[in-house]
Amino acid sequence: MPPWDPRALDDLSAGADVAIAALTGLKSSTSSGVDEDGEYWRMFVGDPDEPLSWATATWRPGSAKHAVQQVGERPVWDEVLQAYAAWVGWGEPSWRDFGITITSEGQQIWLNQPDNVLGRQEV
Repeated sequence: MPPWDPRALDDLSAGADVAIAALTGLKSSTSSGVDEDGEYWRMFVGDPDEPLSWATATWRPGSAKHAVQQVGERPVWDEVLQAYAAWVGWGEPSWRDFGITITSEGQQIWLNQPDNVLGRQEV
């Protein structure tokens, strides 16, 4: 379980979003509502290329713990937390510090300069 409220990931800057997406290639979405256990906020994280690898982090008001469920061979929630830690370690760069290079072979996301590639996606 994360030591902090998982809703914090939803409130990060665009720079964090770019870094996490570039480092992991994962997609995320959030939802909130009420179920049989009461009010909740939930983040879903998944790998579009491996639909059987996904995670949810659920927050409930008044709870000191946050439930995290990971499914599949790829530890996607762990990767999100590691990517967040990397972004913090880089000094929390703004989205303006990132760039993208697009070629006929695919695209690369980089930080500060084109030779500092964080992630690649081939066509």
